[in-house]
Amino acid sequence: MSARAVNLTILVLVTVEFVSGFAGFLVGTPDGRWVFWVHAVGGLTLALLVPWKTAIALRSFARRRWGAWAALPILLSLLFLGSLVSGILWSTAGLPRIAIPLYGEITGLTMHVILSLAILMPLVLHVVLRWFPPRKDDFLARRQALRALAGAFAGAIIWQTSEGLSALASLSGADRRFTGSREEGSFTGNAHPVTNWFLDKT
Repeated sequence: MSARAVNLTILVLVTVEFVSGFAGFLVGTPDGRWVFWVHAVGGLTLALLVPWKTAIALRSFARRRWGAWAALPILLSLLFLGSLVSGILWSTAGLPRIAIPLYGEITGLTMHVILSLAILMPLVLHVVLRWFPPRKDDFLARRQALRALAGAFAGAIIWQTSEGLSALASLSGADRRFTGSREEGSFTGNAHPVTNWFLDKT
């Protein structure tokens, strides 16, 4: 896959992830669970592209050599990987609570949201600095369409496989709600969860 195709695909998928992630805050009933399905498949499809993007980045570093310019892509890469890994771990094995100085503890899902939001500004700067106008063939060519379908299909297969393995291994991710939330503080009086998701209702 060419560097151009990889970069455009990642940009499209990241946009899908931001939109579906935001939409997830507005969905609280099971009939909207498809939003989270899109988010899961998009995230895992992005994970499949990491090796290609890594090769592109390494070639860029080798060609331009290290310098101040590298700070932005390195920061963006770390935030991206943090968001990706935290999302995958939360949906499978789960993540422990994370202590934030002067604030308290947050859940792994909250950390995933924070890392994802932190990507936004570095991503916009990176796109502006490295932007190249897309061509019609980048999206409508038969080869590109087949690659997009294959990537989405692979992401869906991995998603369903991870769901099945989580249930088989009795991982905490198998018991989460379709929104990603986990039961916490039920039947414990006033021991309410620290984090309550907007519109997350039964």
